Amino acid sequence: MRKILAALFLVLILLVKAFLPVYATVPYQTFTRSGDQYVLTQTAYEPYITISRIGPYTMSHPQDIRLGSDGLLYIADTGNSRILVATQMGEWVKTIGYGYLQSPQGVFRTDEGLIYVADTTAQTVFVFDETGELIDTYTRPHHPLFGRYAPFMPQKVVVDRRGNLYIASQGNTNGVIQLATGTGEFLGYFGANITNVNWWTAFRQFIDRQNQILVAPITVTNVAICSRGLIYTVSRGDNISLKRLNVAGRDILNLEPMWNFPDFIAVTVTEGGNIFAATHNWIVEYTAEGDLLFLMASNDDGRQRAGLFSSISGLAVHDGTIFVLDELMAVIQVLVPTEFVNEVHTAFTLFNEGRYSESMVPWQNVMRMNSMFAYAGVGLGEAHFRNREHHQARDAFRRGFSREGYSDAFWEIRSDWMRDNTATIMVWGFALIVAWGLIKFVDRRVGVLKPVRAVTTKIRGVTLFSQCTFALRNITNPYDAAYGIKHENKGSYKSAFILLFLFYVLYVLDRYFSGFLFRSVPDGQYDLVWDALFIIVVVGLPIICCYLVSAISDGEASFKNLFVGVIYAFAPLFIIMPLVIALGNVLTLNEAFFITFFNFIAYTWTAVLIFLAIKNLNDYTFGKTFSIVFITVFVTLILALLVFIMYVLVMQVADFVVSVVREVVFRIAE
Repeated sequence: MRKILAALFLVLILLVKAFLPVYATVPYQTFTRSGDQYVLTQTAYEPYITISRIGPYTMSHPQDIRLGSDGLLYIADTGNSRILVATQMGEWVKTIGYGYLQSPQGVFRTDEGLIYVADTTAQTVFVFDETGELIDTYTRPHHPLFGRYAPFMPQKVVVDRRGNLYIASQGNTNGVIQLATGTGEFLGYFGANITNVNWWTAFRQFIDRQNQILVAPITVTNVAICSRGLIYTVSRGDNISLKRLNVAGRDILNLEPMWNFPDFIAVTVTEGGNIFAATHNWIVEYTAEGDLLFLMASNDDGRQRAGLFSSISGLAVHDGTIFVLDELMAVIQVLVPTEFVNEVHTAFTLFNEGRYSESMVPWQNVMRMNSMFAYAGVGLGEAHFRNREHHQARDAFRRGFSREGYSDAFWEIRSDWMRDNTATIMVWGFALIVAWGLIKFVDRRVGVLKPVRAVTTKIRGVTLFSQCTFALRNITNPYDAAYGIKHENKGSYKSAFILLFLFYVLYVLDRYFSGFLFRSVPDGQYDLVWDALFIIVVVGLPIICCYLVSAISDGEASFKNLFVGVIYAFAPLFIIMPLVIALGNVLTLNEAFFITFFNFIAYTWTAVLIFLAIKNLNDYTFGKTFSIVFITVFVTLILALLVFIMYVLVMQVADFVVSVVREVVFRIAE
């Protein structure tokens, strides 16, 4: 009986498991921006369906997909020389272009129902009405300003509300072709790319002046238009690929280079202004202001799973749903937003409409789902700032890595504090001055500070202390300082290492505790060991190289004197760096000039003192010292390169040994 019950129980478990839904994670990762780096985040869009057939039709190398104001999808089925019109679920509605189209690569539908098709092979832009009847064509303009040899091979086309056509032509480097509807009059080129000459091409042109290399601008490869009538272009291969053009054809998006990918091939804009751009395998979403929101890296590895792309050729977006056209797979993959991204979009929409208080709830929901999502911190910070809740805004901006927002909130907090405490500060300052005057007056009568002077005199008498403080002589008289180090034993290894450790402490304080606005490391990240190694290498390696170069160049300084002299030359840093660290905690970005100025003074002054120390300790002339410094820098770079090569070789050998050991363990386990 027990065996029978156990068997029945096992069968029941298997039956229940068979009817349970199977959940699979998406086959790609989603990234977002956090400060100046990419970080993983929750899935923003999930695969919903894959449309491989439009009714009875299959596609062949489709090149473009657009969403019309009627809610239908318009697909340029390039390999079959037609335009397919379908619902968002892939149901066939109609076919356009039979007998006219040869190689349609771009399609666009106006609000009036006209369908414009860019045909590269036919070198024509065809215009069809809603029934599919051909009503107009636009061919190569004959205007002299168009250019006698300028190609007219339309790839993509959009139409604005004024009736102007914007055509991206294959091989035309003059920009987007602008024509007037109805007449076909050439209105000029629009949004031309500038010529980019890299350093290698410039060097070749400089060397070979007889055979100059022809450098032409990058061709615009795709074009889109938003509800406000602004034109968006992508130019594959350009360093500034994605652009938003104003009426003058100038880029007003101004994406940072690290967030603007040169291999973009498709672009579309939502009603809310969010920008979607795609490479062959990636989909990137930007906010209306051009901030990177999500990046979905999805490269098909041959498994043909939903959500993996072989070669994206077009994008369309409707109510957060993304329609991705894949040229090689000849399918449309539909991605739907998750709850997380819906909250993000809701928060952005409310904020952009000026409903700051209402946007706080969805931002808080986003923070609950992902506390590291930087834009949630920025959104909350902006909402708090608009409500004049400056302390909460400062903290939120810090979580969102927004230095500009943090600076604005901190400015308001500092202004409020100064307004409330100025009188108190003045009273305490006056009280301290009076108290110090009284102490000095009493000291002259009864000597109350005599014990303090005795202690300070005793400390100054300590040899190590006097050697450390002798570094300050560099500030007033670097020649006397070099003489004292070289002939009067005013320096030692102990004092030099103490000052080097002091410099390390100041470096750490400046790196991690100089204030959020001016620190170079994100909150919570500390690499003290690597910082120590960095200081040792950056300071020690040039000193060693300088000594070796000086030793073979009739230099008089011993290694001890040179080491001590260079470390003592850091005296300006010991004085100015604490001031910079303190200012970094009370200044905003509006006063960043002071930080830059004091850093410039400190490091320039130190560099001059190091130069003078090398000159005076070795008894060189100025010209000789310049040559020694130049050779030292060169030798240091060569030595650093050799160390790097050795490190790479050692790491490769280590990886090889580890792989061999793993293989042996695997073989033994079998």
